[in-house]
Amino acid sequence: MAESLPCIEDDSETAFRSVDEVVDRAVALMAVARKGEKAPVALVSRVADDFRVPAKLTPLERAFMEDPHPPERDLILFSWRYEALRVLLWSLHFLPALPPGSSR
Repeated sequence: MAESLPCIEDDSETAFRSVDEVVDRAVALMAVARKGEKAPVALVSRVADDFRVPAKLTPLERAFMEDPHPPERDLILFSWRYEALRVLLWSLHFLPALPPGSSR
């Protein structure tokens, strides 16, 4: 750990996720980000159904996904989920290197 960074929790408080849990989170982030970037509703719905996305969402994400006409601010906010998705895909070895941020 870098000494300049604050300690948020110690090892005894850290809960490591299983690969399946990380994959579930990646699927949820992908669906939310797709809706955020205004992907076709039919596509987002099909992905959500095929991958059982609703069960993998946080309460805030669930509310966003259930909103048929979210405000533009929410669309922008949730499209940023791609940044977290990239990190998860890298951690799962789907990406050879962690790409620089903001390069969609």
